[in-house]
Amino acid sequence: MALTRSPYLRVLASLFVACTFPEIDFDDGPPSSTSTGASTSDGASTSDGGTSAAGAGGTGQGGQGGRGPTGGAPSTGGMGGGAGGGPQLDCVDADDDGYLSDASDPGCDELPPYVGKDHDCDDADEYTHPNQATFFTQPRNAGGWDYDCSGSVETQYLVACPNPCAPWLPVSPGEQGCGDTATMKKCNTLLGCSSAPNAGTATQGCH
Repeated sequence: MALTRSPYLRVLASLFVACTFPEIDFDDGPPSSTSTGASTSDGASTSDGGTSAAGAGGTGQGGQGGRGPTGGAPSTGGMGGGAGGGPQLDCVDADDDGYLSDASDPGCDELPPYVGKDHDCDDADEYTHPNQATFFTQPRNAGGWDYDCSGSVETQYLVACPNPCAPWLPVSPGEQGCGDTATMKKCNTLLGCSSAPNAGTATQGCH
């Protein structure tokens, strides 16, 4: 009988085959795959095996940090305060006498200090303005005697014997007598004119 047909040899042969170990190829890591795909900035990469979308964006360059006041988003800054109360009026009172000159804006006449007042006829002279009640014995700086802007000259003293009788100053009438000095007179219905007692002299004042 041949040896290969012996049941004992078959058992030994089987055991030998079972104890034979296959050749194992040990590697440092899992099999690596090569890819020729290119990465794009939108986070998707392509390879020979297909296209895969990355979970996050690509490695784009980070934005530059702000540089002082000009860093980051542009700023327009706060607006300056606007002019309150509407347009500004040009109210001219050069001599500070409380009366406007004709060069003032029309709306100035509605302001409390000037309501109901006529305009100044000489805004360079604080003594000359409407409603001036003082009489002066010297002419205005600009000439003339119209201190109250009335368009005419009023005298302080009468220049003729009045009726009824009252003290008067014998000087030229009207503007011609302004600033003239004389002795005060009085009227007497029986004796005519005479000097007023204890009146002394006086200078004609005008406005």
